[in-house]
Amino acid sequence: MSFSVISFSKLLKRSPLISILNIFATVFLCTEARTADISSFSFWKNEKHIVIMGEIREGDQDRFKQEAIRLLRSGFVVSGVDLLSPGGSVRTAMDIGDQIRLLEATTYAPEAHNRANHCRVSGNRLHPAYVTWEPETSQGDSRCTCQSACFLIWAAGISRRGDVVGIHRSWFTNKKWFGALPTPGATEAYANTFNLFRGYLRKFEIPENIIKELFATSSRSMRFLSKEQLLALRSMSFNEAPSAAKDELVRTRCGRRPSSEELGNVRVKFFDCVHDIYHGLAVRRHDAWIADRYLRKYAASNSHRGN
Repeated sequence: MSFSVISFSKLLKRSPLISILNIFATVFLCTEARTADISSFSFWKNEKHIVIMGEIREGDQDRFKQEAIRLLRSGFVVSGVDLLSPGGSVRTAMDIGDQIRLLEATTYAPEAHNRANHCRVSGNRLHPAYVTWEPETSQGDSRCTCQSACFLIWAAGISRRGDVVGIHRSWFTNKKWFGALPTPGATEAYANTFNLFRGYLRKFEIPENIIKELFATSSRSMRFLSKEQLLALRSMSFNEAPSAAKDELVRTRCGRRPSSEELGNVRVKFFDCVHDIYHGLAVRRHDAWIADRYLRKYAASNSHRGN
């Protein structure tokens, strides 16, 4: 499966070798025409999660925006985004990532249990519904992964969760154009790609060593982040200090997280306590501010387009 790369407007500067038509020819994924499935489910009380399921293609950023606008206007909080994607359009992934950071939502990659990926797609916090994928046997839903351009969306989360995140460098889907470039032109094209990736990922506190690892991994390979790297990225999220304080408050006020085998009322009491800490009266004004900020930026442009 081939993955697209970003639009390179910066390449127009100081580069007579690269025409605007060839640049835009690299933007789109050149495989299946189907876009990702974008839906949502109730996570807990007024919290909603958006699910992105499938290959990321041009236009998915607008469909994500429409779903987020619908939920916010209905009075919900978009607290999380669950990701099931082998990758796709880098430009689209970056657009969705910017939206997620504005929403201050947590991103969720698949969890790994018993050699299988587990992806939440519906249900709620108490009774989640999952799809699974077993890479070794190819059993289940192959979309239950987070690779390539999916990493760019996952990286934008205000907090990041999950066990399965694969990275590699992008390539130009217009092989005829890229292959015809002289070595200096190809070098410049990839240097601009690296700088644009670096600028985007640095916005979201992704460390330089992971950015370098991404570009050191061939586009024909996939390198999955280690447990240590995932743990580090989880703790390096945008609101690290407030998040740490909330985590410790949960531990102190709500007690031990109950297992799935414990009685439902025990689990409901625990999750209600957690919800009050993260989205209770004390933080509802901030949630309203987030919604207003997002709607002012995206709903106005959406209305202008007649959507």
